[in-house]
Amino acid sequence: MKIFTNPALLVVILGLTVNGFGIKIPNPLVESLEILGNATIPIIMLVIGYRLADIKFKMNAINLELITIFFIKLIFYPCIAYVLLLYLNIDPLVKAIIIIESAMPSMASTSVLVQKYGGDINLVTTAVFFTTLMSIFSIPLILKFLIL
Repeated sequence: MKIFTNPALLVVILGLTVNGFGIKIPNPLVESLEILGNATIPIIMLVIGYRLADIKFKMNAINLELITIFFIKLIFYPCIAYVLLLYLNIDPLVKAIIIIESAMPSMASTSVLVQKYGGDINLVTTAVFFTTLMSIFSIPLILKFLIL
């Protein structure tokens, strides 16, 4: 029952309902929500930066968990997307977009969710940083071998 009181789920249901019934939302409310939405990513980046400042990076900071996260998120997911898209008859540009999206680093908002629900915030913050850093190398490789 707790999942049904999740604010994100409730907002998605509300949004689908409003869209489905064609309800018009007043323009000032839409503009206010856009401003709030546009502020979300910068705030999350501040939280990640704050968390990274607390983490003491050492040579052994890159452990088996981070390497596993790297391979699954930045290598395995795009390869799976590529294989699945081979059998679908869709536009090549759409296929390329899906593969590139699957190769993107971990979401910045992950650290906020983990902090809220009591997970290992140091691991997640480090993983977001590490996958973002490593995507500088992995995305060009994905483009070279899977798309171009």
